[in-house]
Amino acid sequence: ELGFGAEFRNEDINSSNIGQHDRKNVGVFVQYRTHFFERLSVNLGTYLNYNSDYKWQIYPGLDASYAVSEAVQIVGNIGTSQRIPSFTDLYLNQRPGNIGNPNLDSENAFQTEIGIKIRRKRFDLHAHYFYRTIDNFIDWIREADTEPFQSSNYGNLLTNGLNLRTNYVYEFSNRSKVSSNLAYSFLNSEFKNTQSAINSKYQIASLKHQITHTIDFQYKNSSVLFATRFNERAS
Repeated sequence: ELGFGAEFRNEDINSSNIGQHDRKNVGVFVQYRTHFFERLSVNLGTYLNYNSDYKWQIYPGLDASYAVSEAVQIVGNIGTSQRIPSFTDLYLNQRPGNIGNPNLDSENAFQTEIGIKIRRKRFDLHAHYFYRTIDNFIDWIREADTEPFQSSNYGNLLTNGLNLRTNYVYEFSNRSKVSSNLAYSFLNSEFKNTQSAINSKYQIASLKHQITHTIDFQYKNSSVLFATRFNERAS
């Protein structure tokens, strides 16, 4: 299978504390999907992007899945991506609070992931390990408490983590059933090549551990959902 497409986006703003700005973005993507043999599926693609402020960039990627059996599948992907600074990042003027930085570079990311999917009649299990590095990570920092926060390419952010998710469904009859979903995620983030700063807004805001659990009772057209969540942030 061969797929391709294009998109065009125009952004403009007229704001009392950001100013008047506009930029254009054009993207073209191509992807090719094939089976090397019956159980191995591969999807290869690339995205070519032009932004009137940040010019040309290209972002390739690769996805693959291998069916060990009807119930077990191994999946993996590797790719690159970008986040262009927003108008707020670039031009905000809220002195003495926050100020933008018109000299910001785009964030560029490389990520890879490998996982396993197990699917039974009543039970599903998804487990994934991933690694991501972001160059020119944008954060709002200040070197003294008396100064305003300013957006900056703070450094390189390296993150690896784990996602686990299970789902179990039990049907009492064709009218009633109960489903239980349990999920856990772990993030380990580390900054490299950072500037010295007393305070940064987003460096310590990420989650380190998260556990969610839901139990859903359904009878005919009615349902009752019980949900719990535990969070522990890096700070």
